[in-house]
Amino acid sequence: MAKTSPDPVTEGRAYQRQLLTLLGNDDPATVQQSTEAALRSVLKDAGSDLRRRPAAGEW
Repeated sequence: MAKTSPDPVTEGRAYQRQLLTLLGNDDPATVQQSTEAALRSVLKDAGSDLRRRPAAGEW
């Protein structure tokens, strides 16, 4: 399995750099503040699909 993110415990600085890179020019506090609403929206849009098992080989 490919490594997708530095380990936050053993590679703290690299993990921090990755998070800051993902933020780009966005303010961390603003992103954190809007995360709950964004997640709620995704879950609402997914609806009953959240309860459906993936088809064989889909994952």
